Amino acid sequence: MPAERIRSEGPFSEYLAAQPRWAVLLECCMLILLIGYVDLITGYEISLVVFYALPILLAVWYGDRTMAIVVACLCTLTWSLADLASGHTYAAVWIAAWDIWVRLLFFLFVVFGGVAMKAQLQETFARLEVLEPFHVLARISPVGIFRTDIQGRCLYANERWLEITGGGPARSLQEVWTQAVHPDDRERVEHEWAQAAEARASFSFECRFRRQDEKIAWVLGRVAPEADNRGEVRGYVGAIAEMTEHRRLETEVLEISEREQRRIGQDLHDGLCQNLAAIQFAAASLKGDLQSRSAPETGAAREIAELLRDAIVQTRNLARAIFPVKLERIGLASALEELARSVSHLYKISCVFETDRTMPVYDHASATHLYRIAQEAVNNALKHGEAKNITITLGGRGNRLSLSVQSDGIDFPRTLPSGEGMGLHIMRYRARMIGASLSIQKGTRGGTLVSCTLRQDADEAILGEENPSLAEFL
Repeated sequence: MPAERIRSEGPFSEYLAAQPRWAVLLECCMLILLIGYVDLITGYEISLVVFYALPILLAVWYGDRTMAIVVACLCTLTWSLADLASGHTYAAVWIAAWDIWVRLLFFLFVVFGGVAMKAQLQETFARLEVLEPFHVLARISPVGIFRTDIQGRCLYANERWLEITGGGPARSLQEVWTQAVHPDDRERVEHEWAQAAEARASFSFECRFRRQDEKIAWVLGRVAPEADNRGEVRGYVGAIAEMTEHRRLETEVLEISEREQRRIGQDLHDGLCQNLAAIQFAAASLKGDLQSRSAPETGAAREIAELLRDAIVQTRNLARAIFPVKLERIGLASALEELARSVSHLYKISCVFETDRTMPVYDHASATHLYRIAQEAVNNALKHGEAKNITITLGGRGNRLSLSVQSDGIDFPRTLPSGEGMGLHIMRYRARMIGASLSIQKGTRGGTLVSCTLRQDADEAILGEENPSLAEFL
């Protein structure tokens, strides 16, 4: 069966490829005669043996191997006749035979070399044809796609990747892909990548990319190892989807939720608490009147007044839990200290707060998210862990702020029965919002340990820790 003709580019190549086999053979013979004639008139002193490879390669490219062998034999015959006709004499017949044999071997070498090259190119073109749809998909894909070597240096990046990162092809293909990650998120992403690489597994990440124009893009990505035929990792492939607008909407929803919590907390404190206080005053007045008349209902009035006093305390504590802090005035440490006191009072357990007070929180939004993470961790410890002792710790070293909530009770499970609960998801989301790392694991002495580490880069603190008591503001 004739070999497939190689895919050709250009009008002349397409013309040759469209010809029948006999026409290709005829053109090869004409080219052999032309080269033989030139070889004859130039004499045997000037060798044109290399030029005989042209009709052979023509037969290989646009014919098949059988045709190429026939053309090689014709080239050998033509060269021999031209050599003898030009007056070349040999000292012995076997020397002439040896020259003819060497030329034939050379021409056959050209045949089989050309056939091998043609087969390799056909295989390459076949692979390219298979991959062409994927290249089109990568070019029009709404997600950024990239491929790296084993060190993480980009070997390929599609147009969407360049749009998200804001870099040009020259720069993107010269650096490690994590260089596009925001400096505050880079260490965390590189650590997760290193862990996944050690386990030869893929990993997902959510982080900020800093473009060359200093604009920030939030992305959700996934990177997977690429293995060769031997199973060895030779690089990585990854994809990122920009979610800046999605994150902006999430932030707005979260801010609306925070405002609503503040409003409800203020309404409880300024509205319901005041009304209950007025009712308590009326109940106390009623108790006094009944007591002055030695009425039997005095005991009931006293009980109502005490219940109202307890209701006021519980409502005030609830208001402080919903609207806990004016962080810009009292600081995160004071808010967490008040949270510990409130939990101890409401749930009758031991909840303590510890801090070294060496590092203030530089950003109000970060302080709010950290407080909510601690609050959610405490709620989970009470609700799911049945904790009796909870320790909230806030500390810092260098430019890193660490928050941890350690509780006893039921150990944190290695695998959750039906995926992460809403509380865990919200804690992880809040940590990602401020570029912090969050870990939830079994404590050293059982129970659950929630740790959140935030890297801070600021020149001036806007939230002091030396502030008045929270009670002065609520």
